[in-house]
Amino acid sequence: MTEAEVLTPSVWIVWVVIGITAGFMTGRLLPERAPLWVTIVVGIAAACVGGWIFTRIFGCSDTDFYLSLVSSALLSGIALWITAVVGRLIHRS
Repeated sequence: MTEAEVLTPSVWIVWVVIGITAGFMTGRLLPERAPLWVTIVVGIAAACVGGWIFTRIFGCSDTDFYLSLVSSALLSGIALWITAVVGRLIHRS
């Protein structure tokens, strides 16, 4: 499969949904850390970047597509954790 065949709009939509879900869950679990809209935006951006980078590095087969979903969720989680830590540091000062 070529990159154009794998990176269809539906793939980007799935990555966005993963980011929205991660951002919403983080915003609900840690409301004092950052506003909900910030966590959702960070989640979307990190999920899309994580999935795209994974696809560029490891290729474009069907199996790699499913692994790109996992990598987008992982990068989204890491970015949201960093957002929560930075939010805590900002609120302390």
